[in-house]
Amino acid sequence: MGGRNFLLCFRRRFKLCVAWNIHNDFIGKPAENVIRSFYGAPPMPTPTPVVFPDTSLTATETIYGDQLASSWNNYPPQGDPANYQFDQSDIAVSGMAIKVRLDNFWSLDFRNDQADWSKYQWLEFDLYITPENLPKVYTIGVLLRDGSYYPSPFKVELLQSQFIEGGKLMPGTWQHVQIPLDVFGPKLNYFDIICIERPGHGSNMPLTIYVDNVILRGK
Repeated sequence: MGGRNFLLCFRRRFKLCVAWNIHNDFIGKPAENVIRSFYGAPPMPTPTPVVFPDTSLTATETIYGDQLASSWNNYPPQGDPANYQFDQSDIAVSGMAIKVRLDNFWSLDFRNDQADWSKYQWLEFDLYITPENLPKVYTIGVLLRDGSYYPSPFKVELLQSQFIEGGKLMPGTWQHVQIPLDVFGPKLNYFDIICIERPGHGSNMPLTIYVDNVILRGK
């Protein structure tokens, strides 16, 4: 009974996150029904399509537009300013973008110790991956971290995801990313860092990305 209750509770709370689960666990995959059957739970329901935000969500906080908002801090990968370039105009959606060099496990972080997550339901940003000299295997992950740099229970990987324009990473073109904040797990108020990272998949050949228009959006 305990296993059944766990599965039902887990899916009810995190039903939005199953479509991007490309990890080794069973949530949102055919194996989940096998586990549910073993514990006497009914088959998993059909996933609910994500309804993306529209103009009715008028509360916004721009973290980075043509410059970084004063309430947010930025940390370059490995703490080395040489790994990113602010105000990059060569490749930008409009105005300026951030150019970032990422090796495995490196990330671009935005931090605000006073972030009020209760006001927002969505994280949005534009992403461009430089197509030259791409590693054979790579992805871009998005997650939240707390002040001690512990990660949120869940993260989004954009290699193939409903949360990125076009449904997968497409180097050489700007893509809009829209992620509902609740997929990162409960108790968002524990976190104060938005982390755009390169997980440690494949070779450690450098990957260059551009990030623009980082926005929190809510009601």
